[in-house]
Amino acid sequence: MSAALHESIGGHSWNMVNEEEGYENIYGCNVAGCHLANPIEELDRATNFDFDEDGVAEGVQTEVEDLVAELGDLLYEAGLVDADHVPLEVVVNSADSAGAVYNFAFVEEDRSEGVHNTAYAVALLKSSINFLTTGDPSGAPYGSRQSNYIMLSAH
Repeated sequence: MSAALHESIGGHSWNMVNEEEGYENIYGCNVAGCHLANPIEELDRATNFDFDEDGVAEGVQTEVEDLVAELGDLLYEAGLVDADHVPLEVVVNSADSAGAVYNFAFVEEDRSEGVHNTAYAVALLKSSINFLTTGDPSGAPYGSRQSNYIMLSAH
């Protein structure tokens, strides 16, 4: 829980963004143990990695949201989520299928869009996408995708 910098963000609200007012609460990110040495200026912080491999290294949140959307679409095609990417109450045929749904929900419901432990979130998403496209959840790259997320730090 970050200090409240406006009545709509931080503090007991737990909100990090007020889109209507254009406020972002990055105060809690720029403290000892997080990003004090290299303060961030926005939550969708810059990255040198193109996680979603669309040819452009965008902000962390943009990259992770693109992976979440891709995984959601694959889960929909597999009949595991509905058109709004809400998990269905269905019997899955493998632990890996259940894991893909769980990984999707884990990253989506964290609501940080990859800000919290970026490397882990990207690894979960890519492993699940890999499973749904190749049947191999072990992390082997699918298509032309590479495992560039391994090089990230925890933040």
